[in-house]
Amino acid sequence: MFLVQDKLCHKSPQRLFFEHWLNDILIPTQNIKFPELPVKKSDLIEALETSHEAFLTLLEGVPEEELTRPGVTGDWSAKDLMSHLLIWEAETIKLLYFVKMHRKPDTAHFKTISDDEQNKIWYEQFKDRPYERVWNDYATIRNQTIERISEISDTDLNNTSLFPWLKGQSLAQLIVSFILEHEAEHTETLKAWRTRVS
Repeated sequence: MFLVQDKLCHKSPQRLFFEHWLNDILIPTQNIKFPELPVKKSDLIEALETSHEAFLTLLEGVPEEELTRPGVTGDWSAKDLMSHLLIWEAETIKLLYFVKMHRKPDTAHFKTISDDEQNKIWYEQFKDRPYERVWNDYATIRNQTIERISEISDTDLNNTSLFPWLKGQSLAQLIVSFILEHEAEHTETLKAWRTRVS
């Protein structure tokens, strides 16, 4: 949700955002804040919702041909960036499912290859997926993440010794790192891209 500074305007927020991005006419009504550790589950969920909304808002009103054009970061388009975030979040959902089943995860978080190598593999795998499918998947995946987190107690989220395979890290720390901080990093990537192309 956005406010218009000192103006009453009847255009849609999405259209205004697209037209006036560089002029800073629109300001977020909420700042994205990472929850402090140890986290309250409710704070973590709120941060996940706010972060996701902020990312999606950056893309609203942008023509599809711009969102599928390479150059947002290296050869990647905005669609590729969404796919990248989508896959990492899907892996994290899978990890949370393993937690529920009391099994050690075999997700990409514990891979033996580097992040760059893994990202290149996924890019080649998913670069030809239709934009509409990527958008729809990204727009809805956060609900699955929140559903999984809702099944975990605050105590288990913050326990640094409960899951030996996390090597002293808590589930909350992993979620903040692989979803919130990751999404925030690429939200800044999108902002820089919007500045360049406008």
